[in-house]
Amino acid sequence: MVVRENDILIIKVLKEWIEPGTEYAQKSWACTFNRMGKSGIYERMINIVHGITVQKATEYLLKEKRIEFETKDRNKWYEIDRYDIFVNGKKLDIKSNRCGSTFSRSTRVGAILDYSALVPTDQLHSRTFQDEDFYIFAFLLFKRHDLSGYDPRAVISRPPKDGEWIVHGFWDYEFLKPPKWTKEHGTEELGCIEISSSSSRDRGKRFLLGGTMMPRKFQVEKITLNGSNPKFTTANDFFQLFFIRSLDGNIPNGKITIKCENSKIVEVINPVGGFKTEKVKRKTKDEIVLVQNDWDDIWLYDPYVYFAGYMTKGDFKDRSEEISRYDKTVKQFEPQTDNNRLLVHKLNPIKQLFEAL
Repeated sequence: MVVRENDILIIKVLKEWIEPGTEYAQKSWACTFNRMGKSGIYERMINIVHGITVQKATEYLLKEKRIEFETKDRNKWYEIDRYDIFVNGKKLDIKSNRCGSTFSRSTRVGAILDYSALVPTDQLHSRTFQDEDFYIFAFLLFKRHDLSGYDPRAVISRPPKDGEWIVHGFWDYEFLKPPKWTKEHGTEELGCIEISSSSSRDRGKRFLLGGTMMPRKFQVEKITLNGSNPKFTTANDFFQLFFIRSLDGNIPNGKITIKCENSKIVEVINPVGGFKTEKVKRKTKDEIVLVQNDWDDIWLYDPYVYFAGYMTKGDFKDRSEEISRYDKTVKQFEPQTDNNRLLVHKLNPIKQLFEAL
């Protein structure tokens, strides 16, 4: 079988499919983030939101087709996510990429036929996924609200909200406490957290602070800044801090300062958008240096999922070719890992999968 343009199934994403992704991304990003990689904190979060949004769209389709399914829960948010859908004893593994940078709603849908359906080569040879299980290939189109260079104080006509999901992710290892760091520096908790603003206009502003009470025990606390010099001290002790989110969708008016009861570390978040790092060459190895880390928006705007096709793992393994990372022939983006690739038009139409399940 081959996939033709009218076989590609297009689904408009609902808001309730995005929110589970943003909530999961802000607490789990630090557990799988690679500082030496090309993406920053907020791109990593958005990639997580992307993946979960497409998974929710797939679950929606199965419900529409009245196909019973089970899903693996995400209680272990601190591990690399291996999400699968189970239908009649078979696994469905969703492989989703972003549409290419030149693709838009006005682009002919047939352009996707020449995209690459990709499976990381190491996953293709994993024994946890059987040859009779299915890969579903999908592409997500959305608009990214990048806040780099955005200063709300310099905007002549500021919108009602700066974004749908305004968040700051903590960078320093003393906040994140990865295993390698704790082996050298210990596991003392941060304690209670004091949050303050340099602007009296932030009095009454609400935030959500997220981290852990102990390793792998996630917790959040809602915060409201009070007083003429707005501040708040948490009722809970924190072991790690992953994020602070502005609940009204606006960047604060003043600098937000984060202090910890049991540590001298201080985080200052400027009232602007943006994240930037630089790679610095050292004598023994390259090092990533933080230049800016303030606020960003991880919401997906105007998103659509294009379900392109499917194939069993066994067939994909037999028909695909292996390509190396950074391969320039992949039209939608530059892959960062070694993959097996099959062009979309060589897949099976997605509607046939739903008919067969």
